[in-house]
Amino acid sequence: MIKLDVDDYCHNCGGFDPDVRKVHAYDMAGNDLSDINVVCSMRSYCKNAIKLYERSKKEEKIDD
Repeated sequence: MIKLDVDDYCHNCGGFDPDVRKVHAYDMAGNDLSDINVVCSMRSYCKNAIKLYERSKKEEKIDD
């Protein structure tokens, strides 16, 4: 099965860099049950950037 595993903010992102993760598995009959997950290689960077932005906005409101 192929699964696209991205957050909402990844859609229409010009910096999206696909990273393919394959997990190989087979059942007792030898059928391929492998999973292919597509994620963005920048996902951790973007997640941290959003957290920092939200934290700065929260601190900005406290200072007002």
